[in-house]
Amino acid sequence: MVLRMLIFNCRVLFFLIGSLGFFSLQGCQKQTSFLAQVQHKGEVLALVNGEPITVEEFESEQNLAPVPYNSSSATEIKNLKGQLFQQLLIRRLLLQEVKRRGLRVSSEEVKNEVKKEAGRLSFQELHAFLNSQSSDAAEWQQRIHEEILISRLLQETVKKNKPTTWEEEKAYYEKYQTVEFKEPEQLKIRQVLVKTKKQAERLRSMLKNGLDFSSLASKQSVAEDGIRGGDWGFCRREDISAEFVKPIFKLALGEVSLPIKSAYGYHLFFVEAKKKPGILIFSAARPLIQKKLSKEKQRQSIEQFLELLQNNSRVEMKRQF
Repeated sequence: MVLRMLIFNCRVLFFLIGSLGFFSLQGCQKQTSFLAQVQHKGEVLALVNGEPITVEEFESEQNLAPVPYNSSSATEIKNLKGQLFQQLLIRRLLLQEVKRRGLRVSSEEVKNEVKKEAGRLSFQELHAFLNSQSSDAAEWQQRIHEEILISRLLQETVKKNKPTTWEEEKAYYEKYQTVEFKEPEQLKIRQVLVKTKKQAERLRSMLKNGLDFSSLASKQSVAEDGIRGGDWGFCRREDISAEFVKPIFKLALGEVSLPIKSAYGYHLFFVEAKKKPGILIFSAARPLIQKKLSKEKQRQSIEQFLELLQNNSRVEMKRQF
């Protein structure tokens, strides 16, 4: 989910891709914007459409993603600083577009998000975090406010996307079915868990004489799945504890395993059904494809939008970082 040159900080990435639609504007509440309150003081690093980015702002951004001076070459440090500046530039362009469109967010919403974030930390942890970022509570709250506004802006961008079509989904399936939609061998498994090997051997003998495995598990198993007749459902190899994979997957259909010892007692496993390896059919794969293609459309929309902002911007560097 990393967009080209867009990692301006981990919280904004969260809003960009993972939580589009998380925030909503509430019309009945007072609408505010910190953008009008922002003052840019200090030595100017660059002008973005006439608006300054200061050295202090750049250093503050650097505190969020410290450059490893001790372990990096001069060239690497220069490249890392260039990436940090690009992140700061993208953020500034987004906030300028927020201002141009007159987007607002309720003060109540900001307070709720601040409480949510602060609630995850103790007072001491919050204090230590703000100190580590060379920040205070007001600056932190302002940044959260700005990120909500950026999220709102990006929501407006991606909501214009059209839903994926059947033709797009089918084409994707045909192209990637043998890569992404392979289905491994699966077994429908039941188990009985008892405390002693003697119990397990006695029950296995009863099962071999025709006793129904599900009924036996419901009455005799000490495992939590006993109430479901020991049913594990269909399982792939990776779904099962390593100690059980080999003995279970060598069982024939309808076969009961020998007692298998574990830290919980002795297990008997029964293979009720088998699914051979194959390809997930299109109707089953379609929801996965829709989700993936929708995310890709969102990514492309945001990338194109940011590219447009950059192409239409005027950036004047005033000094080297």
